[in-house]
Amino acid sequence: MKELQAQKLKELRTALKLTQEEFAKSLDEVSKSLINSIESKDRNISENLNQKIFEKYHRNLLEEINKEKYCQHAPENIISIPFYRIAAAAGSGTVLTDEPECDMMYFDKKILETIIKTDNYSHLHIIHAQGDSMDSGWNQPDDIKDGDFLMIDTAQTTGNNQVFVILVNNSELRVKRLFKKGETLYISSNNPKYKEETYTPDNSDFEIKVIGKVVWNFSKGLV
Repeated sequence: MKELQAQKLKELRTALKLTQEEFAKSLDEVSKSLINSIESKDRNISENLNQKIFEKYHRNLLEEINKEKYCQHAPENIISIPFYRIAAAAGSGTVLTDEPECDMMYFDKKILETIIKTDNYSHLHIIHAQGDSMDSGWNQPDDIKDGDFLMIDTAQTTGNNQVFVILVNNSELRVKRLFKKGETLYISSNNPKYKEETYTPDNSDFEIKVIGKVVWNFSKGLV
């Protein structure tokens, strides 16, 4: 168990490109020595630490580890990715309340390498979309339809004219196209009936956190 926990924690930290000290500081009141001892297989991930990681990085490591224990004999070409049963609203926003239920989805490694062009899967997770604001109605390649699954790369949080999952005011999860010009962030939809929004750092009533880039969206028919 300690070996798997050490592996999972280190994979997350290195995917975030953080040192042990930087990672510990990002979690508030967590010491570098604790992170080091877990990665050295001397200690387990506590429920408290797991909760801090989930709140900060939206990763439930203990849940993922428990799921993976039952998949250790799966073929080497099969990749498991956490699926959180929560919607990012393609509309006005999904209000977050309780911790979302986590499951796993399984993919052929060759398919993932072709579609998202990566060999590091530790920073990927999946949710689903709800609403029609990202559906242009013209079946464009980047359209997101109501009910689509969204594969999110939490290591990618910047980029113009790309689609991201964002957390608004620490309560509403949304999927939108982002474009930044100067200090102004433009939040737009593929559906023209939804007006473009703008955000500036001096807007104290509107806080945005970018969760990650949508690297693949697919329908329920593919799983």
